[in-house]
Amino acid sequence: MGLPGLRRFHYVDVFESDRRATFTRALEHIVPAMVRYGYDIVQRDEPRMLAFEIRERPAWVPLVCIFGFPIGLLALTYKDTQRIVVTFDEVGPDRTRMTSAGLARRPVRKAFAGLGG
Repeated sequence: MGLPGLRRFHYVDVFESDRRATFTRALEHIVPAMVRYGYDIVQRDEPRMLAFEIRERPAWVPLVCIFGFPIGLLALTYKDTQRIVVTFDEVGPDRTRMTSAGLARRPVRKAFAGLGG
């Protein structure tokens, strides 16, 4: 989980279910939470992978707007993109490894850390 702010993360969880069932469970639980956090599904390769992205304005933008006014207002057009990829791999009969990795804020990292299998 770690410190607040944008940080890289990588979690691996093993679930006692086949890949399709694990993927379906992820669609039911992970997708609604990611949408609440403002992420969009940008790639879906059923039942192997999900990818989410969010575009956010960095914290430095208001400072550039204020101290570089009026030209600094162009900074409002800039946004960073954070991406999270979740992959599903069969590791045995009725066992699936779900790997989540990306760049996210603490509440998202905390949600992925708490999935556990």
